[in-house]
Amino acid sequence: MRDEATRVSSSVALGSEPYYQRAIGVLSETIQRELQSREVPCRLRWHDSHNSPMDNTRKPDGVFMENSHDFTNRDWRRVVVAVEIKGNRASAKDAVLRGQILQDFIDMAMDQPRLFAIGLGISRDGDVTVYIATGDGIYAGYVGRLPCESNPANSTDGHDVVRLLIAIATKMDCSYGYVVPQPNKLNGGVDLRKLMPAFGRTVNALSAEYNNAHIYIVDMRAFSGRRNYAIGTRSWLFYVQLDYRSGEKQPHYKNRHILKIHWHEVDAREGEVHKQAIEVGAPYIPPLLLAGNISSAQNWEALLMGDAGTSIRDHIIWNDPLQAKLVLDMFVGYSHTLLAANAGDGQCFVLHRDVSAANLLVDDSHQPQVIDWGCGLISPTNQSDRQTGIKAIVGTAPYMSCRVLNKKCKRSVIDDLESLFLVFSHCLCKHYGHPDKKWTSYMWHGVLGFSDLLEKREQWLKDVDSYMSKMCLDDECPQQLRDLATNMFGVLFGKRVGYVSAIADSESDPRCSTFTNKLWANVFRNVAEDLVLPCLERLEQFVKAQHGKDTAVEVLVGEWDDE
Repeated sequence: MRDEATRVSSSVALGSEPYYQRAIGVLSETIQRELQSREVPCRLRWHDSHNSPMDNTRKPDGVFMENSHDFTNRDWRRVVVAVEIKGNRASAKDAVLRGQILQDFIDMAMDQPRLFAIGLGISRDGDVTVYIATGDGIYAGYVGRLPCESNPANSTDGHDVVRLLIAIATKMDCSYGYVVPQPNKLNGGVDLRKLMPAFGRTVNALSAEYNNAHIYIVDMRAFSGRRNYAIGTRSWLFYVQLDYRSGEKQPHYKNRHILKIHWHEVDAREGEVHKQAIEVGAPYIPPLLLAGNISSAQNWEALLMGDAGTSIRDHIIWNDPLQAKLVLDMFVGYSHTLLAANAGDGQCFVLHRDVSAANLLVDDSHQPQVIDWGCGLISPTNQSDRQTGIKAIVGTAPYMSCRVLNKKCKRSVIDDLESLFLVFSHCLCKHYGHPDKKWTSYMWHGVLGFSDLLEKREQWLKDVDSYMSKMCLDDECPQQLRDLATNMFGVLFGKRVGYVSAIADSESDPRCSTFTNKLWANVFRNVAEDLVLPCLERLEQFVKAQHGKDTAVEVLVGEWDDE
């Protein structure tokens, strides 16, 4: 086997990256042939992705993929081990080598949630290092040296490398660390009864038809998740359908659902917060069928919920002409959800704390839906100002309120509504902003640090004229949407120039003393005029039912004399 591994073209310089590229390829293919000749099952196969790139056009130096008859499939979801090579010009600690391994892990986990991911790095003198990424971090360990001409013939360093490659091909757990079943086996569906123990518990009592259901994965693409990090909070959303065939040959599908796999750096409890928000009476939240932890570490969570449609951002961007009436009603609905969750049920109330353009959706029946309660907080109702103190600063940075960006720990529903205002502003910019004049566009990309983002935000929102002018909305933007933007601004930031800075610097949000549900509902009523908005009618009924429960004085924020 060593003779096979050392059969490298003489035109390739010893110790170079192409030399080791060829060596690992010859060695891996030789092992695969030997296993086949001995009728040993080979679960993984070597693919030289440096010369034949993956589906996303990236070129890791090589990958070990699930064995399949479909050799043209270059899907990252089927990659089990990624390989990066640097040759004698770099050590195992080289930052570029480690950066490439990190990017491989990100691509591997992009659409396939994994409990772990494995990478191999080949560096100076043919040293082979194995990297293992878990939810807690990335760990590295030295294996040995490639058995090739650049190493002494009597060296035994290569034995461990050969053993590792044989183990990779034959002995790896067939789940490969996948949280959901292997991608090339999903079309048969997943038996819901087998998943239920993994969920740990049912949130709602399942009817008999659910007990016999199969989950059929409709689309394996992940619809959300942190894209630029291998570790940290990540979420994967999959469209699924429940198959109630009960023995019939043809599947009998019910409505489409969402299967969400969620990993969090601390104990995952999105299902608990999602369920509590529904129980306190918050509308426009997808029904939750199943939720529970799926690992003993308590930070992997799975949820099965009703379909929530597409994000409001995508709906606004891709619909032209845009129906202003529908947009108004959607943001009324989102407001109702946040206000009702905050009103609570007398025992507790709920804050969302991660209102973003990806978490506000529009379903197929044009109903608003609020998802992703993983950052949410359940708090007792004995706080008169409904402000909760917690050290963790959570949320999506471009939509965080000014006080959160300034790392003030007390949170209230006004922070959620400020985030809603920022989502609305972003949507207006994306649909109606001039492409060459969108001063605010870079603020939505998440590239600025908290302090820099807060500084830009304060410049943008120093007064209503600055707010509107820097969005550069074109003449096609309906007046009703412009009026809604300025009305939201008025309630949140008033007429005092630079009030954003004063709010950001306050340990306790000064707006809590003047804010009421009726005040926020009037923002939409004053814009809607004679329009029939179903969500607004429902919100106003909620406000009437809450009459007398608001403790704040009903005055408009900003109706004071400038000092």
